[in-house]
Amino acid sequence: MPAPSAKPAVLHLIEALEGGACRHVRELLPALAARGHPVTLAASFRRDPPLARDTAAALAAHGIPVHELPMRRAVSPLADMASARRLARLVRTLRPALIHTHSSKAGILGRLIGAAHKIPVVHTPHAFPFLMEGWQVPYRLLERLAQPWAAALIAVSEEEAQAARGLGFPPARIHHIPNGSDYPGTAPPAETPPPRAAAPKRPPRKGPRRKQPAVNSPP
Repeated sequence: MPAPSAKPAVLHLIEALEGGACRHVRELLPALAARGHPVTLAASFRRDPPLARDTAAALAAHGIPVHELPMRRAVSPLADMASARRLARLVRTLRPALIHTHSSKAGILGRLIGAAHKIPVVHTPHAFPFLMEGWQVPYRLLERLAQPWAAALIAVSEEEAQAARGLGFPPARIHHIPNGSDYPGTAPPAETPPPRAAAPKRPPRKGPRRKQPAVNSPP
């Protein structure tokens, strides 16, 4: 029987398996697993099912389990209650030491269930939706209500950190960590001069040159 891991088990939760948040999760989770953390992902497949399945397969190749957890992007009380109940069952089964939520809908549900089960939650907004047109009122209110349930917030930009402070997050709980990329470490190719085009040199003509007619200037 394998020895239990000394690293805390982390449950990551995301509603939007698309765009930059999806890429963030696809790069972050294998890196955590490589460092010995037992990592699990719970995600909604609603927005882009083919991409979600591809993401699940990519993570499974690193030994990372993925659980489908239906969630809606918009505020939908009945659907959100159903998602919260499913998440609570999953948390009781997995018993993670930490929940890391990505984007707002997962952030609200994850912080709610984390608080109910006394599990610390780290939240990465990936841009608060109330900073975008059309989502200001409901999500600003929900983010303000859920603020006390986050042990820490990771802001990927200074604008996001400032918005978090406006919601009441204590500065000590806000960590500004810009998104990074895994660079292979090879030096970039040396600059080469731009190519030049040259016309082939014409061989000298043989034989007598034809006399050119005189050109008279107009009077």
